[in-house]
Amino acid sequence: MGVYLYAVQDLDFPKHSFRASFNVWWRFRDREFDPVSTLQVVAARTINVVEDDHLVLPNGEIYVSARVDAVIEHVFDTSAFPFGEHRLLIEIESPYETDRMRFVVDAKDSVLDPELYSPGWHIGKFSVHEETKRYPTAFGLPERATDDYSRIVIQVSADRAGPTSYIRASCPRARRS
Repeated sequence: MGVYLYAVQDLDFPKHSFRASFNVWWRFRDREFDPVSTLQVVAARTINVVEDDHLVLPNGEIYVSARVDAVIEHVFDTSAFPFGEHRLLIEIESPYETDRMRFVVDAKDSVLDPELYSPGWHIGKFSVHEETKRYPTAFGLPERATDDYSRIVIQVSADRAGPTSYIRASCPRARRS
């Protein structure tokens, strides 16, 4: 599974959210798996997914890609407002337990768009990795008490673009220099 993150916008402190737009792709062999209809973005308030491509490759693998636009819940640390660096997470979780399916990151092609523009923000420090999540519930099935779920975790940092321009706009003396 891979991710191409091309937009991080609408960082909204009062609403505790941000909006992320990205391409995602999968390569797999299980013909019954439908990654687009089972896509789960953790903490997404809204999500729009549009399938772009669906191919059967010569080696028998299935390749599916989609465009995703999601508004994701995030509590910002406002102690250094309006400055400070914020760590934004986009987490995509498998709908199945790890004994059935585990994500493997396409580390080579998972990247942050070098031309990503977010008004008023600098987005950087992109990373992506896989981890597992165990919930503190068995969801009503005791035999699921030890189930883990695979997650792809995309992390970027967001900090205010041009803090000196903010200071100049706020301090009349700073504008004269």
